[in-house]
Amino acid sequence: MARRSKAKKKQSRIKKFAIVSLLGVALCGGIYFTRDRIMAIFWSSIDNTLKIAGFTVKSIDVQVIKDSPNGSIPYDTSTLMKSLGISKGDGIFKLSSQQIYENIMMDSSIKSAIVRKKLPNVISITISLKIPIAIFQQETRLALIDEHGSFIRDVTDSPPDYPLVVGEDANLSAKRMLDTISQYEEIRKDLKSLSFIRKRRWNIEVSGLKVMLPEVGVEKALETLTILMRQPNINRKTVKCIDLRVAGNVIINGLKINKKAGKRALI
Repeated sequence: MARRSKAKKKQSRIKKFAIVSLLGVALCGGIYFTRDRIMAIFWSSIDNTLKIAGFTVKSIDVQVIKDSPNGSIPYDTSTLMKSLGISKGDGIFKLSSQQIYENIMMDSSIKSAIVRKKLPNVISITISLKIPIAIFQQETRLALIDEHGSFIRDVTDSPPDYPLVVGEDANLSAKRMLDTISQYEEIRKDLKSLSFIRKRRWNIEVSGLKVMLPEVGVEKALETLTILMRQPNINRKTVKCIDLRVAGNVIINGLKINKKAGKRALI
């Protein structure tokens, strides 16, 4: 009997403890949610007061910086405005500058952004655009890329203002090669495409010619190509390929040219 009595007392204590614990949890939860509700009402009241005082968004000013002498692709600011998550009449203090910034940077064509609140009612946004240097082809996809090889936006065709770049990781190495080619005006202005071969060397298409460049000594090969392109005997209809992969050798349409035979043999 004594053992049963002790067991009943123990069970009773456990039940009381469980009930008290549940009541404590319920009370704390009620206080927590009540506090949140009170705070929400408080900040809503503050926001409404500030709106009445005139601290509401009346205008959103967007300035686009084009930090390239060649300019950049056309940019439609109306697309940006839709992504900001801001409406005229919103309380300016309630808006998060960080959230606005994050919304802006979701646009892959934007390089950097600065967001400022100009009290009482203006949101000022300054953006810098990525500068395209080429069109990168990845299987059937065509995309503008910047100097870092980052994708700017997809395109449906290859704009004539930018060379086409193809090959594995070609987007990551294109800037260095294009900088090298830029030193040779006659090649640069007629450059149509660049192909990265086995991530080691480049083939280029210029003025209808396929030119195979070496892995090392690219500058010397481009100098030779410049000389060849100046020769009237290089007929673009008959000359399809110039192989400059081996230093000192010029192979045109599969035939090695003997430079020792003189300049006429070279051309």
